[in-house]
Amino acid sequence: MIHLGTTTSKTPEEALEQAVKFFGPSGTGLEQVQSSSRPDLVYLTGGGGYVQVMAWRINDGSTEVDIISQEWEIPAREFLAEL
Repeated sequence: MIHLGTTTSKTPEEALEQAVKFFGPSGTGLEQVQSSSRPDLVYLTGGGGYVQVMAWRINDGSTEVDIISQEWEIPAREFLAEL
């Protein structure tokens, strides 16, 4: 398991959309699990692991992106590098 984070100039919504594209069916191939109670989070599963991505606006106007991943550590690092 790995826990990573970074900041970006993208909005939280843009960062989460990019995460779904990167890790979802058209990317890494994971399946998104919907969470209506957490608009700041996407959770994707598959291949014996998962990726959880959270994004929120911080005081300086940038966006903090936090990833917790099990079995998808290398793609998680690649995603943050692209972000």
